[in-house]
Amino acid sequence: MKIGTKVIIKSNLIPNQLYGGAIFVPEMEEFLGKGAVITEILFPMVDVNQGSYGLSIDQEQRFEFTDEMLELVEVA
Repeated sequence: MKIGTKVIIKSNLIPNQLYGGAIFVPEMEEFLGKGAVITEILFPMVDVNQGSYGLSIDQEQRFEFTDEMLELVEVA
């Protein structure tokens, strides 16, 4: 994924579980099922299909979301 990609935070994530190298902490539950836009790449991985991201909904709190936590929004 890249900056500007529209995503939805998956609604079935479990707090304190590891997803793609990052823990989904309880404070992130308020974002379950919400849409967002990737605003920054936090930790790009060697594999271009892996990474962790800062999202438009969490700029102040700076939570880390990974590919496994996100669904792409289909663009018509």
